[in-house]
Amino acid sequence: MLDWHKQHANKPLTQRIDAALDVWDKRIVEQEHFAYYTDSGEWATQTYYATMIRLGAPAVEAMRKRAARANVDKYWHRGVYEIVLGAITGEVDREFVEKMFQGETFEKMLACEIIAAAGSRDFKDQLAAMVQSHGPYKRASYTLAVVYRSEAVSSLQKAQADDFVASCAIAELREWGE
Repeated sequence: MLDWHKQHANKPLTQRIDAALDVWDKRIVEQEHFAYYTDSGEWATQTYYATMIRLGAPAVEAMRKRAARANVDKYWHRGVYEIVLGAITGEVDREFVEKMFQGETFEKMLACEIIAAAGSRDFKDQLAAMVQSHGPYKRASYTLAVVYRSEAVSSLQKAQADDFVASCAIAELREWGE
């Protein structure tokens, strides 16, 4: 990291952003589930992309370009950018998220992460359906709770008996008093 910083410290911000994204692109492509977990079990977006999120608007254009040219066979590659873009802009690429909802479990979890990062309130029905399907979709319970707060309780209650995460989310929402 220090070598990278020494090599790029005097370059313009846009070049530093591109150089940093070059490093992460390589890591994302090499590790299929890098979009989610680092070697230590932490969320990649919470650790590795925190710097890009803090850069805010200056990083958005570069990330959108990378998201657009990400390997279409590797949704997590584009998904990482969509999560971070959502956190910065509060927006989601609706077409991409809808496509993820049509995929397998991993893609659906990716959709949940993008929605939660952006705080998007456009997918309540899809999230509620995931929670009520009693499938391996615990992240949908969290996403409903984070984005919809007290509005999520009725959807979460329907899954509560079979879903420990839904039960926890309901308890936390009630504790928040909303």
